[in-house]
Amino acid sequence: MASDGFSADTTEFVITVHPEIDLSMNQTNYSATVDEVFSTQILLEQSPPSQEFSYDFINAPENMRVDTLGNINWVPLPTQVDDYDFKIIVSDGVASSILSYSIYVNAPPVISSRPPKIFFIPQGEELNFFLESFDLNSNTNLDWKLLSGPASMTLSSEGELIWNNSKLGHHSYEIQLSDGIDSVQWKADIYVNAPPEITSKPVTTVTEGQLYEYALTAWDANKMSPYDSIAHNKVTFSLAQGPEDMNIDENNILNWETREAPLGEYMVIIAVSDGIDDDIQVFPLFVNSFPVITSSDSIIVQVGDNLNFKMVANDNNLTDTLTFHLEPLQDNMVMELHSGLLTWTPKQKDLGVNIFRLQVKDGHNLNGTVIPFKIFVYNLPVLTSDLSTEVFTDMEYTIFITAEDMNGKKLDTPESIIIDTASFNYYNLSQYAHLFKWTPREVDKGNHELVIKLTDEFGFTTYHHHNFTVFSNPCVHCDKKYETVPADSTGN
Repeated sequence: MASDGFSADTTEFVITVHPEIDLSMNQTNYSATVDEVFSTQILLEQSPPSQEFSYDFINAPENMRVDTLGNINWVPLPTQVDDYDFKIIVSDGVASSILSYSIYVNAPPVISSRPPKIFFIPQGEELNFFLESFDLNSNTNLDWKLLSGPASMTLSSEGELIWNNSKLGHHSYEIQLSDGIDSVQWKADIYVNAPPEITSKPVTTVTEGQLYEYALTAWDANKMSPYDSIAHNKVTFSLAQGPEDMNIDENNILNWETREAPLGEYMVIIAVSDGIDDDIQVFPLFVNSFPVITSSDSIIVQVGDNLNFKMVANDNNLTDTLTFHLEPLQDNMVMELHSGLLTWTPKQKDLGVNIFRLQVKDGHNLNGTVIPFKIFVYNLPVLTSDLSTEVFTDMEYTIFITAEDMNGKKLDTPESIIIDTASFNYYNLSQYAHLFKWTPREVDKGNHELVIKLTDEFGFTTYHHHNFTVFSNPCVHCDKKYETVPADSTGN
């Protein structure tokens, strides 16, 4: 055998090839969310596989962990947003491989300004609300979306929520804000409200010592509660201002006991609320003392006389202006409204008792103090006998003296017709028949006056003055009796 110049003795080398760690099957690009657990497991292939592997981070984010089985766990903090690139070295003590990761940490967008859970708007007004957003990530594009809502509601890309509708009550809507990865939703209500309205009219005057009561009522067009869409709406009354001890009871009656309240005016303010809006009623309440009529309630006047009678009344409310009213007014009767002066000239047709209604008002009530007022119109009794103007000496003068009252009724009582005075003596007047007898003597010749007093059943008295002359008897042989007696010798 030919020789090549080398020795025939040779050395043998044994080379052991260690299997590589294959990491190619792993996903290395991820997205994570702030405050949410991110986890993944490192997958590897090796043939034959090693008994143990180690895992070491290079530039891994704070608080990221990996266990001995290759499980990675991480809860990104709000300060750990946007992109993170790091590596993991996987080794079995001999071979090693590097796995490069890219994780985008996303912070969900925040609706930073939004309407309240129940947003109240007055009826007829437009909802125009600018929603505002916030995102920890840089260079993100946020997208607004109206998921549901009432007809004609719109939400612009800039977050302007617009709605124009006058329908009362609750209207639900839902909006969404998305950054392309995560999204947040906001579901709420809009409540269209019509303010309540006080419909009752206040009683503005109360008489001193009486209980003041005013039943309060109000109208509210909203039927459902603003805070509960299945509950009925209710309004509540409150006393914002009023005198001490005034209150509103459970039946919505404003009441006040005025027994110890000073006279005068008090300001009262009532409020009604539906929980959103109020209505206010302001009114003065006057504690009033009714006028007291102090003048007489009955007067008398003779037919044809001019009556001038001043009504008088007092009122403890010193600032009150009193007015006087008399009903019904007769012909040519005048009642002066403020002075209370009554003037009247009664006629024959007004004879007797005339009954009126006298009312004095103080201006605080439709009605005032009322009393019956009587005017008695009278005429004096009159003499109906025809008395002679001439009589003669030694001749008996006889006559039935007759008289009537204003109603034509004969005066027939003893005291109704009497001789008040006479310029002569020795006459006689019978008590019941009222027969007058007198025989003039020679010494009685001349002029005389007879005063007859007439008094009727009403107590009205008049005096009839009769003048006559006594002459000498022209015939001494004549019968010495001179009668002036009515045809009815009974005096009737």
